[in-house]
Amino acid sequence: MNISNGVNKNLVLFLIFIFIFLSLVILFFLKVKTNIFDQQSNKKGQSIFIIKINNINLEVEVAETFKEKAQGLSGRERILDNQGMLFVFKTPGRYPFWMKGMKFPIDIIWLDKDLKIVEINKEVQPESFPELLRPSTPIQYVLEVKNGWVDEYSVKQGDQCSLINY
Repeated sequence: MNISNGVNKNLVLFLIFIFIFLSLVILFFLKVKTNIFDQQSNKKGQSIFIIKINNINLEVEVAETFKEKAQGLSGRERILDNQGMLFVFKTPGRYPFWMKGMKFPIDIIWLDKDLKIVEINKEVQPESFPELLRPSTPIQYVLEVKNGWVDEYSVKQGDQCSLINY
């Protein structure tokens, strides 16, 4: 019986050790995954991804929540050439946009559910507020970029976009 109790104790200790080891491994991988996600977020917690248009990579903040969409680029001083904001809607529609609180002009690119450009508004000025801008056809994504970006990179209606890491 003593041998059996010794074996049982060793087996229990071994199983406890394995359980603790596996728990630590799982926690480590969860922490690594969280850090990777954090690296793809801006200061406000919005996700940052790459959208590719005409072989040009553009770093975009993704606005998915109502609050993120309402804020948009409002209040910022500027946006860099390689940056933009992508507004994501759950279903296609003719969603209105305005320039409330904007401090600089932008180009607005309207994308359908397949990320195909269906319409473009160039050089939209902050002074256009309270005018509402709407696409003529249903869209599911809106991309706001620096004023002049569309012309600089020859972006046009019908161009196909792709999201990387989304």
